[in-house]
Amino acid sequence: IDEIVNTLYKSLKEEGLSAVRTVFNVFPEVDNNKDKIIQYIKEHRKTRLSPGVMSNPPDRLDGFHTYNACCRPLEDTGRHTSNLARYTQDRRVYENWAEGNWNLSNRLIGEFNKYELEIKCPNCGNVRKMTADHIGPISLGFTHRPKFNPLCRECNSGKNNRMSLLDVKTLIKDENQGEQVVSWHSKYIWNLLKQKVKTQEDALKLSKLMRSNLHHILILFSKISEAGYDKFLEKYLHPEYSFADYKFVKFHPLTGAEKILEKPLDSVNKKKNAQRYIRVAFESLQEYKNIENRNTKIWNSTKVDELTNDLLESLSDGQEEKAKAVLLKVIQQLAFEAEVNFDTTS
Repeated sequence: IDEIVNTLYKSLKEEGLSAVRTVFNVFPEVDNNKDKIIQYIKEHRKTRLSPGVMSNPPDRLDGFHTYNACCRPLEDTGRHTSNLARYTQDRRVYENWAEGNWNLSNRLIGEFNKYELEIKCPNCGNVRKMTADHIGPISLGFTHRPKFNPLCRECNSGKNNRMSLLDVKTLIKDENQGEQVVSWHSKYIWNLLKQKVKTQEDALKLSKLMRSNLHHILILFSKISEAGYDKFLEKYLHPEYSFADYKFVKFHPLTGAEKILEKPLDSVNKKKNAQRYIRVAFESLQEYKNIENRNTKIWNSTKVDELTNDLLESLSDGQEEKAKAVLLKVIQQLAFEAEVNFDTTS
């Protein structure tokens, strides 16, 4: 890790640090300092430097798998190209507690993966294979809904955790047409700030604030989980979306599917997917428990601290309805403070 970061910093300076922050998903609250970024990666993101190809030997040296990247898609039937194209369960959806029909959306991403024909990218104009881009990034609190922008891989990667002015306008338009574009926990900051976005710079500012806001919300969830109230949080998840399968008629990346066929299923595999969805969502809260000085360093708000204590006391007293109301107050307060930052920063 030291070698990777130091080499990038020596060669590219601040641009290198920015790339490292993106690849390792370094929290915005971590100072843009090489040594602090290295320390953060070692403590929270070291697993992103795994061997890859899902090999993790020696645990799976069982005689039934091929581990060489060159021939594994041919030798291991579970890793055939056609199967890999359908493997579209994006952990980020669960980790960010995103709303939306995640099963249908994952299947739609699979259609993008299976579509081999190269077409003109709507963004850069190059003829390439298309990927599915979330118009509103789930890392900012938007839903994982079955509607994507077709973008080539380069343009999709370049967008990262940011929205353009066009993205904001598209989201507002879809919302006005009755679509749910933002998850329940992030709708407050979105509703407060979306109409204030007039320029590309405003869109980037909103992206950064919504990213930080979601981190604050997940820290709040981690505090609730740490206090032993997972069952309270679990009611905000939607494992029921697992119990269906979908087929797409005449899919094209630019126009979508002509028709979507839904088939209810209650198989063992679907039950496992539902369980995995819940498990990963709660696992994502673990890293937030390890952040030092979570109160003062992260949100630095006496009002949020007071409401959080009230929330935990309500749960301790068994007053779940009151706890739900206070939870919304905490999230609303975080949004109000983000609005102040939007208005006071250039």
